[in-house]
Amino acid sequence: MKRYYSLLLVILGITFSTFSQTITAPYGQSLTINNPLDIAGGSINIMSDSAYKIGGKPILSIAGIANVLLGDGAGFNNQGSNNIFIGKTAGFLNASGFANTFIGESAGYSNTTGNNNMFLGTAAGLSNAVGYSNTFIGVNAGRRSLANGNAYIGTASGINTITGNNNTGLGTLTGQDNVSGSQNTFVGFNSGSKLMSGDFNTFIGALTGVASSASNITNATAIGANTELAISNSIVLGNNASVGIGTNDPVTNGAKLVVVGAGNNANVLQLRNIPTRNTVNGLRQLFADEAGNLVTFQITTTANSASEVKLSTNSVTNTLWTSNESGFLKNNNNRGVVIGEGINSLPEGYNLYVSEGILTEQVKVALKNTEDWADHV
Repeated sequence: MKRYYSLLLVILGITFSTFSQTITAPYGQSLTINNPLDIAGGSINIMSDSAYKIGGKPILSIAGIANVLLGDGAGFNNQGSNNIFIGKTAGFLNASGFANTFIGESAGYSNTTGNNNMFLGTAAGLSNAVGYSNTFIGVNAGRRSLANGNAYIGTASGINTITGNNNTGLGTLTGQDNVSGSQNTFVGFNSGSKLMSGDFNTFIGALTGVASSASNITNATAIGANTELAISNSIVLGNNASVGIGTNDPVTNGAKLVVVGAGNNANVLQLRNIPTRNTVNGLRQLFADEAGNLVTFQITTTANSASEVKLSTNSVTNTLWTSNESGFLKNNNNRGVVIGEGINSLPEGYNLYVSEGILTEQVKVALKNTEDWADHV
């Protein structure tokens, strides 16, 4: 392609070819060409420590060792090696930093000695000076970071992380409130909201986060959109969701957890090392007390072959029932037994309260500890 124009060469020591001729500008002088310049058929060469300029501004240079600097002010101060800076002022302050790739206006602008970083997007990694092994992709991703080993992908992902290390964010605004927390994982739009300094947390789902009073929790996991954490060392599944194991329809009778086994011979649930103050080994069953706590229901055997049924919690063990060698059961709670629903009044002096009636073939009434029968039923 041939173009006719006047070319003023102001770069020191330039050599180019035009119409199979080689013309060299005297070192330190300018040269004006007023004839066709066939760039496709020739070449333009400049010294390696110089730069191509447009309007007096350097736009392309390979200064240093194995660097590519493209854009107004890209790598302006660069003395490092193996860097690629593309975009206005990308890597502007880089001194000895090496093996960095900064693409986008002001990407990696403040980097001086940081190495092995990749920043893609306007102002990505803008403040990073000495941090290494970071990956920021997206406008303003990792903008304020001064740390190491972070990977934030998405617009403004990790924008406020300053000293936190080894975090991973995937999605727009992920981990945007994190300042000093480390080893966190954020997946989904604005995940990890309000977490500022906690470590080893995992947030999966849009708008997952922590309560305002829990900005520094650790070792917690939130799974599901809008799920919120309040304490450390916890796992929350879903925002008021029902959880199913072995089923895709866990919403059954209002249950929050539905477990479906594989068959009659399969173990559905196994619990081990349930704490108890009782030192007697025996068969245990679980149920919830009135406060909703999971407690053990224990059956033990004594030396005289009598059985006991006990209610055990972490702090107390109460014997509810005992049976003698003849198999008779005795209630030991001293408060009586209630059978049936809807019984709201429990007058004193009785040990058995029954709703809906009693169906039996016969009833005998006698005074306690006597063989005499009363004359009424």
